[in-house]
Amino acid sequence: MGKRFQAALRAVEGRDVKVAVGAGPALWMFARWLRRVEGAWPRELWGMELLLIAGVPHIREAYVPELAKYYGKTALPVELYGATEGLFAATLAEEPYLVPFYHAYLFEVRVGRRVKALHEMKAGELGSLIVSTPVLPRYEIDDLVVCHANGLYFSVPGRDKLAVRLSARLAALVSALASFL
Repeated sequence: MGKRFQAALRAVEGRDVKVAVGAGPALWMFARWLRRVEGAWPRELWGMELLLIAGVPHIREAYVPELAKYYGKTALPVELYGATEGLFAATLAEEPYLVPFYHAYLFEVRVGRRVKALHEMKAGELGSLIVSTPVLPRYEIDDLVVCHANGLYFSVPGRDKLAVRLSARLAALVSALASFL
């Protein structure tokens, strides 16, 4: 990793970097490496305005608080969701949920035994994502999608596995109980 980070640092030498893009763990490791090697956090070297973060589930909870400390609290964190086949969704401004790029892809979801359009999902539903791209029509990615607002906002907590489904259901239950307090 050190050689890659060193090459990235050389590439931006003398520039005021405004945007950082990468997987949550890589952005975290780069910031820690920079502090160890250069004695400064990214926020101390550059005026970061935007963090484009992808590659792992639970970005908002697991990475954004720490990355804000390293890259600056004024840097807007934007979660990206995609796969090798394309970039499928992003968060908008301060919204914590993903908004699919409906204009670029056809999204479907397997909810139980039924397949329906992603925009037909109801809040609280879980399903396995199916994406049609120019290269791969009706490709079931095997990622679990949770709908947070009818057909509009989503999250992807991970692969569509039993443990991830149970975790998503438990999170929904805790959230519902907390709303009564």
